[in-house]
Amino acid sequence: MVWFRNPFQHFPVYADMSCSSDDFKPSRAPLDNPLNTGLYYIKSTHRSVEMIKYWRAARERFPGQHDQAVFVNIRHELVTKLQVRIQPLDTVYYGGICEYHDDPEKVCTIHADCCVGLDTKVHDLKAFAADWKNYTSQAPEERQKAAFKWTYPTRCRDSIVYSFSIARFASKELMNKHGAGRPSGLCGQGKDAASYHVLSFLLGAALPTALLFYLASDRLGEGLSSISPSSWGSSRTPTTQQLAGATDHTAPTSPTSQGQESEFAELAELLPRVATDDDRTVILTSVNEAFARPNSLLGLFRESFRAGEGTEHLLDHVLVVAVDAMAFVHCKAVHPHCYRLEVDSATYLSSESSFLSAAYVELVWAKLSLQQRVLELGYNF
Repeated sequence: MVWFRNPFQHFPVYADMSCSSDDFKPSRAPLDNPLNTGLYYIKSTHRSVEMIKYWRAARERFPGQHDQAVFVNIRHELVTKLQVRIQPLDTVYYGGICEYHDDPEKVCTIHADCCVGLDTKVHDLKAFAADWKNYTSQAPEERQKAAFKWTYPTRCRDSIVYSFSIARFASKELMNKHGAGRPSGLCGQGKDAASYHVLSFLLGAALPTALLFYLASDRLGEGLSSISPSSWGSSRTPTTQQLAGATDHTAPTSPTSQGQESEFAELAELLPRVATDDDRTVILTSVNEAFARPNSLLGLFRESFRAGEGTEHLLDHVLVVAVDAMAFVHCKAVHPHCYRLEVDSATYLSSESSFLSAAYVELVWAKLSLQQRVLELGYNF
């Protein structure tokens, strides 16, 4: 993922969870947009903690599936049973390889959904970053003379075409093995997206995933970018029911067991040093050795903060979660805030993990358990 502008200004204040989308259309009902958990923003409330618990527990109902696939399957349950407010993010501001817009005056982030392979992701994201640098180096009058277009992500799009038959075969084998039902629609959510969007559901959102947790404060309207009702997003005007409880941002205060404290040792001490002082926000990205080594995705991710408009200071609030020992070493060499997540798995996690491999599935679910703990440590005011 690469950052070009501060994304906080476009997160809707009434949502418990704002989630990126592979193919966003404001005319759709929110949950009919194909959700992609490559980028999401969560407020620390009782509802959001219960949502993560429910999400993790649902893993048993979908054996072998990664976190995004399970989330897509249970998204309606989260709304109806837990009253969680989930809002898709407009791809005008939060683009991806699946869908992006040639509008550099609005773009905030671009992430490598609909893309298979580490080298492929790095190559095409570097092209986006180079386009951004070329654009921002121009004088305002020069920017207006020529129509801007991003470099077409050829490698990522080609990787999707090649991988479609493989993913379809893997999905069929998984259903045969576990007796699962047939997936519903494209991306599990509809039939009107382009064919390459299927893969974002089947292949999931690869690391590093930027996870933006709004650790609630009593100044909801004073976020990093002065979030206000005017920035609720372009999808829909919030209803009275949606706004009801928008200030219900009290972080959970449930007692912590010794097991939780030992499993995520030092996290409670580390988060206050990383989170912003005013609204207690922390930005998380998870990496293994393959993603953290020099000239890979972690370096590209960090460099984009420096090249972006008004984003360099946000690097102070990034916590890099390393899932193996060498990833932690690489992180400490370049970044001040690193956390070593112990993953209970006998599989090798340091290499680029193939979709639905044991290493990949274990990795994404371990990441989700950490996210739950971050929300539970919500720093209520």
